[in-house]
Amino acid sequence: MLYLNVNRFNKAQYFYKKAGFKIAYQEDIEIGKGYLMQDFVMEKIIPLLSNL
Repeated sequence: MLYLNVNRFNKAQYFYKKAGFKIAYQEDIEIGKGYLMQDFVMEKIIPLLSNL
């Protein structure tokens, strides 16, 4: 499984959805000095390569 964070207000989330990512959950992360990251955590299943 591959995970990434993207800001909930960033239009890039639509790019990730087209690339096969789905929203797993949302989280708010305080990063100090009054700044708050308001993110979606997105996930994508990556198939295992059996012939390596």
